[in-house]
Amino acid sequence: MVKYIIGAAGALLGALAGAWLMLAPFALAYQSSGSDWADPTFVDFWTGLPLLVVCVVGVILYVSGLVEELRQRGIMRRPYAEPAGQP
Repeated sequence: MVKYIIGAAGALLGALAGAWLMLAPFALAYQSSGSDWADPTFVDFWTGLPLLVVCVVGVILYVSGLVEELRQRGIMRRPYAEPAGQP
Protein backbone atom coordinates (compact mmCIF):
# COMPACT_ATOMS: atom_id res chain seq x y z
CA MET A 1 0.00 0.00 0.00
CA VAL A 2 2.94 2.32 0.66
CA LYS A 3 4.11 1.91 -2.93
CA TYR A 4 0.91 3.56 -4.17
CA ILE A 5 1.25 6.50 -1.81
CA ILE A 6 4.91 7.06 -2.67
CA GLY A 7 4.17 6.69 -6.40
CA ALA A 8 1.25 9.11 -6.26
CA ALA A 9 3.32 11.64 -4.30
CA GLY A 10 6.18 11.35 -6.79
CA ALA A 11 3.85 11.70 -9.75
CA LEU A 12 2.23 14.72 -8.11
CA LEU A 13 5.64 16.35 -7.62
CA GLY A 14 6.45 15.62 -11.26
CA ALA A 15 3.16 17.22 -12.33
CA LEU A 16 3.98 20.30 -10.29
CA ALA A 17 7.42 20.46 -11.91
CA GLY A 18 5.84 20.19 -15.37
CA ALA A 19 3.37 22.95 -14.54
CA TRP A 20 6.22 25.12 -13.27
CA LEU A 21 8.19 24.55 -16.49
CA MET A 22 5.18 25.68 -18.50
CA LEU A 23 4.57 28.78 -16.37
CA ALA A 24 8.14 29.82 -15.53
CA PRO A 25 8.80 31.96 -18.63
CA PHE A 26 5.76 34.07 -17.84
CA ALA A 27 6.03 34.03 -14.04
CA LEU A 28 9.68 35.07 -14.07
CA ALA A 29 9.04 37.58 -16.88
CA TYR A 30 11.79 36.45 -19.24
CA GLN A 31 9.11 36.12 -21.92
CA SER A 32 7.58 39.47 -22.80
CA SER A 33 3.80 39.63 -22.96
CA GLY A 34 2.47 39.78 -26.51
CA SER A 35 5.79 39.09 -28.24
CA ASP A 36 6.84 35.99 -30.15
CA TRP A 37 8.07 33.16 -27.98
CA ALA A 38 11.81 32.96 -27.50
CA ASP A 39 13.61 29.63 -27.85
CA PRO A 40 13.87 29.04 -24.06
CA THR A 41 10.11 29.57 -23.79
CA PHE A 42 9.45 26.92 -26.45
CA VAL A 43 11.79 24.48 -24.71
CA ASP A 44 10.31 25.07 -21.26
CA PHE A 45 6.70 24.88 -22.42
CA TRP A 46 7.07 21.83 -24.66
CA THR A 47 9.13 20.01 -22.04
CA GLY A 48 6.68 20.80 -19.26
CA LEU A 49 3.54 19.82 -21.16
CA PRO A 50 4.39 16.13 -21.76
CA LEU A 51 5.83 15.88 -18.25
CA LEU A 52 2.59 17.26 -16.83
CA VAL A 53 0.42 14.91 -18.91
CA VAL A 54 2.44 11.80 -18.06
CA CYS A 55 2.49 12.66 -14.36
CA VAL A 56 -1.25 13.38 -14.20
CA VAL A 57 -1.90 9.99 -15.81
CA GLY A 58 0.49 8.49 -13.24
CA VAL A 59 -1.36 10.14 -10.35
CA ILE A 60 -4.66 8.79 -11.66
CA LEU A 61 -3.27 5.27 -12.04
CA TYR A 62 -1.57 5.22 -8.63
CA VAL A 63 -4.67 6.52 -6.86
CA SER A 64 -6.90 4.00 -8.64
CA GLY A 65 -4.44 1.24 -7.65
CA LEU A 66 -4.56 2.45 -4.05
CA VAL A 67 -8.36 2.45 -4.04
CA GLU A 68 -8.43 -1.09 -5.44
CA GLU A 69 -5.92 -2.24 -2.81
CA LEU A 70 -8.08 -0.73 -0.07
CA ARG A 71 -11.14 -2.48 -1.50
CA GLN A 72 -9.35 -5.83 -1.55
CA ARG A 73 -8.34 -5.40 2.09
CA GLY A 74 -11.91 -4.57 3.06
CA ILE A 75 -11.17 -1.00 4.17
CA MET A 76 -13.29 0.51 1.41
CA ARG A 77 -16.24 -0.97 -0.36
CA ARG A 78 -17.71 -0.33 -3.75
CA PRO A 79 -20.42 2.33 -3.77
CA TYR A 80 -22.85 0.02 -5.54
CA ALA A 81 -22.23 -2.99 -3.28
CA GLU A 82 -25.05 -4.33 -1.10
CA PRO A 83 -24.72 -3.65 2.62
CA ALA A 84 -23.34 -6.56 4.59
CA GLY A 85 -25.94 -8.91 6.07
CA GLN A 86 -28.78 -8.07 3.69
CA PRO A 87 -29.89 -10.36 0.86
